[in-house]
Amino acid sequence: MHPDGHIEVDGSDYPVPARLLGDRVRVQWDDHLVRVYHRDALVIVHARVPAGHYAPMPGQAAPETTTRQQAFVAQLLGRCERVGRPLQHWAEAALAERGVRAIRLIQGVLGLTRTCPREAVLRAATTALTHRLFRYKDLARLATQAAPALAQPTLPLLADDPSIRPLTDYTLEKLS
Repeated sequence: MHPDGHIEVDGSDYPVPARLLGDRVRVQWDDHLVRVYHRDALVIVHARVPAGHYAPMPGQAAPETTTRQQAFVAQLLGRCERVGRPLQHWAEAALAERGVRAIRLIQGVLGLTRTCPREAVLRAATTALTHRLFRYKDLARLATQAAPALAQPTLPLLADDPSIRPLTDYTLEKLS
């Protein structure tokens, strides 16, 4: 089970009661239903949802958050702040907009800092916050578009310069 209190089945996310956070669960599914078991007891049944969607918790308007989830969110926000304030502001807005479903999104965006320059991710976060874009693919696209603009220009290597000695100065006779 993921720290956001969901399990993943074929690209869809299904909530599990918060009391089971950190425990092992067993999942069975078919074309119509997803069944979650804890210690061989049926815990919850969900109707299947399309890939990329979150199933709602039956009988609950908003997902409950546990203290463990709140601590994990605080840790994620701290990591975002270390990357830069724009990313932290974007992550806070994503949490306000999407709730616990934003946890995986923020983890993915933090991973984006390994493949894109930090400045590109911060610029993308600022743009995404302005336009209220809270999907990974949007932020990744903005970061990869910003990355070439931030690339350092490469300077040509000089062959002749007063500070460069000629290769003839490096002979074996002079070294001994």
